Amino acid sequence: MVHYMLRHFVLGAAGDVDMETRQRLMVNSFLEDGEYGRLVFEWVLAQIYPKIEACLAAAEAAGDLVAMPASYRNRFWFAQHVAAMMAYVRLPGRSAVPYEGEVHDLIAEAAWFILRGFGLKEAVIAAHPAPPYSAVGAPGPCGAVLIDLPVHGDA
Repeated sequence: MVHYMLRHFVLGAAGDVDMETRQRLMVNSFLEDGEYGRLVFEWVLAQIYPKIEACLAAAEAAGDLVAMPASYRNRFWFAQHVAAMMAYVRLPGRSAVPYEGEVHDLIAEAAWFILRGFGLKEAVIAAHPAPPYSAVGAPGPCGAVLIDLPVHGDA
């Protein structure tokens, strides 16, 4: 699911006018009263977070997570921040951050970084490589169907 979250944020913004507009609204919301951001994050917490929480709980039950002091919810938000920021710096059309490598490689590196931040053990990450880019719509981790995630207000 992490790979798909990153793809949704980072690749969904390139050429997707609606996604780019929503990302610009989010950034502008942070500069103003934050209300749009709060509404989106409330939706994300209700619709997306439970899926990640279930995956983290399953990984913990399987012994695939290392103990850490951060709550599942905070780990989720930290992961979201990485994905969102990677997208926001691309809004000008050319990345404002001088990353090394191609975008697909950056997504893979960011996914590894996030999964380690979730607390997943290195062996578990290595045993589950990034899904192919054509797998959207296929069954994914924890029984979730991998979709292009909607944002607040979408059906």
